[in-house]
Amino acid sequence: MLYVSANSSSAAVIGHLEQSECIGISSETEADTIGNSFKVQPHWRDVSPQSKVNLTEFFSKQSEQVDVMANYMEHCPTEFHLTAEQCQFLNSRFDLWLQEVSTFVSEDASSTVKRLTLIVFRIAMVLSAIRKLEDGVADQDITCEDTDFQTAFALAEVYKQHALLMCAALPKSEENQLDQNKNASTMLCLPTGSSPVRKRWKLD
Repeated sequence: MLYVSANSSSAAVIGHLEQSECIGISSETEADTIGNSFKVQPHWRDVSPQSKVNLTEFFSKQSEQVDVMANYMEHCPTEFHLTAEQCQFLNSRFDLWLQEVSTFVSEDASSTVKRLTLIVFRIAMVLSAIRKLEDGVADQDITCEDTDFQTAFALAEVYKQHALLMCAALPKSEENQLDQNKNASTMLCLPTGSSPVRKRWKLD
């Protein structure tokens, strides 16, 4: 990846540079934006027993909220919509990502971009459903707010970088395919059970 976004976390910038062997181009009008990308503020986490959260109680309360939401959505059918501006932004951005990934990474990795489109829509839809419950809205048609849409897109940008790092780490489809024994060894590390993958390699 030649072009590195300056408006990224330090971990993301460092990851880009490691992937490109410390070679990259970054452009930013504010010099402090680039400088802040490399600043990591250390933070000590309280490790005393008193600071620990009771995870059983915590997730029990969260499950109750999820149950309330599920019942609410069941009795209030919802049809989710994006605005015209959001659709235009989504189409233009993913078209750009698709061209970049196909050109500079590989055509095989372009499917990742297509999957991210659905992921953005689903995250935005879930966030809108949560907002509908919190606001007590009973309308069937709800339109995604820009805040939720931007949140979904910000997550997708992170997922894209992770996916591209994985694509770079995996062997190319036309080069040095792993033989069946190595694949089987990898599958042995999976949890036991009658999963389709383990059946494929006859590990059970």
